[in-house]
Amino acid sequence: MKPPCIPLNVRSCYSFLDSTLSPEAIVRLAVRYELPAIAVTDTGSLHGAPELARLAQEAGIRPVFGAEVFIGAQPLLLYVENARGWENLCRLLSRKAVVLEDEGTVAALHRRPLRREALQGLTDGLIAVSTDVSLAPLFPGRFYCAVTSARDDTRGLPGVVCPRVHYAVPEDRLKWDILQSIRTGTLLRQTHPEKKTGGSYHFRSPAELARRFQENPRLLAHTREIADRCTFAFPFGPPQFPEWQPPDGSTPHEFLRGLVMEGLQ
Repeated sequence: MKPPCIPLNVRSCYSFLDSTLSPEAIVRLAVRYELPAIAVTDTGSLHGAPELARLAQEAGIRPVFGAEVFIGAQPLLLYVENARGWENLCRLLSRKAVVLEDEGTVAALHRRPLRREALQGLTDGLIAVSTDVSLAPLFPGRFYCAVTSARDDTRGLPGVVCPRVHYAVPEDRLKWDILQSIRTGTLLRQTHPEKKTGGSYHFRSPAELARRFQENPRLLAHTREIADRCTFAFPFGPPQFPEWQPPDGSTPHEFLRGLVMEGLQ
């Protein structure tokens, strides 16, 4: 039997001090619950993708690559559907972030808020999940409304369950709280806008989610649908650097050597 759902909103340690889970630990959890796929959505980063791809491949699990960005103050989960989507997500994550007036702290930098216009021309091949349904026209046929309850209104759009995961089991909450305090420069029990002091963010088993959303199983089925649509395979191989022509007409090697010798002086 297929599992009732696929976790689509897992953070790894490649999110800035926001998860206790390594890619290896995430893959072990997927194996434990016999999941055919697992998605990692680090905040503003794809740095963990190569490690996730290798470990998932060795375990016989299909990795789903994604990232969390913020359009203004609203979170947006983006999943790579194909090679075009990978290219667009890489370009999008390279866009210059904006600093919101109320988020000018170092702790908020990992959120990488972007302007809505930054999405223009970079949505092909990407599946989007968000509570902000105004973004749906930018992802025709590829937008899902994130829900937290089986009775949430999805405004006529397909809804999907996307609980955030920052640690493995409930007992690991203290470890994550310590990371949150380090990231925000606060004491362990001190509040901060960037700290989540309530709720549970452990890796929920498929059975746990099935019980919670038994009134509307389509919300769980859509997690599998998204995972099945994301068929992109990470391109292992030698590093691929962009071509660049030095302004003085020399070769890149000659130009770099010139810079080195100049710096040496």
